[in-house]
Amino acid sequence: MPDEALVAIFDIACDLPAWPAAFERLVALKTGHVSPTLRRAAYAAIASRTSEQNPVAKLAAEAALDCDADVRAIASQPSSSKRNQRQR
Repeated sequence: MPDEALVAIFDIACDLPAWPAAFERLVALKTGHVSPTLRRAAYAAIASRTSEQNPVAKLAAEAALDCDADVRAIASQPSSSKRNQRQR
């Protein structure tokens, strides 16, 4: 699947109340992808979760350690700004 399609899917998933376990694993795996655009989308999707909704939400803090500045910006955004950050 092209990276652009996954970015769009991850953006839509941010608004879903719950994720299937397989989708959660896919998003978590993409935080290590070579493309910073895809990593940023994965971290933004993860940041849209709460720990009560999804244990994968704890991975959002790892965005601060990414080598790409745009990806690191996800970790420093307040929750209300994450939707805008995802749409970049």
